[in-house]
Amino acid sequence: LVATPLPDGVLLNVNFPNCLPEEVAGTVVTTQGKLVHSLWVDERRDGRGLPYYWLRFGREPVEGKQGTDLFALRNRLVSVTPLQLDLTAHEIR
Repeated sequence: LVATPLPDGVLLNVNFPNCLPEEVAGTVVTTQGKLVHSLWVDERRDGRGLPYYWLRFGREPVEGKQGTDLFALRNRLVSVTPLQLDLTAHEIR
């Protein structure tokens, strides 16, 4: 990867699956999957029975289709996703 020439404004996002190195199934070039960031509010009770609220943050996968980084990681593959730095929505300008 280090020797791979990249166009200006492009970088590689490399993610490793959460497994032992010998369990890695390979390396794939992927697209970026999508996640939804969520907030949950849990009402709980303290030792005196009084309510308090616990905030939980999390991510929910929306797109785990084959070819995405999310799919690759779930299948013990190292994911290499080429990304561009310009996040402008050019079609709206």
